[in-house]
Amino acid sequence: MPWQEYSVMDEKCRFVIGALEEGANKSELCREFGISRPTGDKWISRYLSEGIDGLKEQSRRPKTSPCATASEIVCEIIKIRNNRANWGGKKIRPILLKKFSQEQVPTSRTIDRILDRCGLTHKRYRRPKKTISEKSDVIQAQSCNHVWTVDFKGWWYTQDKKRCEPLTIRDEYSRFIIDISALRYTHTDIVKDQFRKSFEKYGLPEYIRSDNGIPFATATSLHGLSKLSVWWLRLGITPNRISPGCPQQNGAHERLHKDIKKELQSTPARNIEQEQIRFDEWRTVFNNERVHEALGLITPSKCYEVSRRHYDCKEPAYQYPDYFDTRMICSHGKFSWYGKRVFLTKALAGEQVGLKKCSQNRYQLWYANFCLGEYDSDFSTLRNVTPKKLSAVI
Repeated sequence: MPWQEYSVMDEKCRFVIGALEEGANKSELCREFGISRPTGDKWISRYLSEGIDGLKEQSRRPKTSPCATASEIVCEIIKIRNNRANWGGKKIRPILLKKFSQEQVPTSRTIDRILDRCGLTHKRYRRPKKTISEKSDVIQAQSCNHVWTVDFKGWWYTQDKKRCEPLTIRDEYSRFIIDISALRYTHTDIVKDQFRKSFEKYGLPEYIRSDNGIPFATATSLHGLSKLSVWWLRLGITPNRISPGCPQQNGAHERLHKDIKKELQSTPARNIEQEQIRFDEWRTVFNNERVHEALGLITPSKCYEVSRRHYDCKEPAYQYPDYFDTRMICSHGKFSWYGKRVFLTKALAGEQVGLKKCSQNRYQLWYANFCLGEYDSDFSTLRNVTPKKLSAVI
């Protein structure tokens, strides 16, 4: 025999009919239906005044709400959300405070609830956090321009079927985006030109963190040096690379790329020139309007300061001390040492290296302010090579 099902409305009707019978014990009926006596009296009163419609569920919203968010502010919240589809309450609230007083603006949680009621939020699946314990030489930024991070966002086609390779450079400490460039190619000379423009405008950082891909590094070269990273060394900048296959070591930069994918890549521009205009506008909003929790809910532009290490566009050649022996690296990556041809790396072709005698049978090899390793007197093997880290003179 199937179970008989009762709805809430059916139970209310049964209670009211039973309570209105002659000689009915209302208190006993309330205990039987699991309700209080005031609730029972309320149902009976509504039934007598409105009929069966009076038993329907009614809104519990209060008739007056003195602390309710003003409709003007609700409209402004929706307007901001429509223009910034991925912003939540924490990022929208500082924008509202520029236009309304502190007392008028609701909390970020209330803004999130308003967005949810308007159907402007989407629940997303959150992956469980993984604890990654791995040894790396990633430098943690302690101040502005201590560490810059750089990477190529995955390419996409513009509407005219041309390839767009976004190059992103940012300051790790302040989250300030130094540059977003819409490039067609990832050649060293093109990337170098973009860095030169950034150095002229913002100065030089101490470290530049990158992955191990071209043009930032060369897997088969000494210390992974590439033409680009050799140029950084000459300017006094230390390359700081993440471990191969570990993008989480540069996670904040990858998070930036996630935002670019959502807000820019999903709607590509007509051509590369229009794409660059969009990049510049998006970068302006990111730096000057979008607040960051890691910065205490302020914008990156309020936190960032231009580097005190200025870039000399003439790039004068580095002068080694007088007690160094200097050698020029040929196009094949070799240098001469008393009739012997010693291979170093093609990344240093055309550059001068310094050799410092530190004992009777040992020489240190230097490029600018960086020690690349040590040679024995026979110059057969370069010792003390540490692929992930270069030792700078202090």
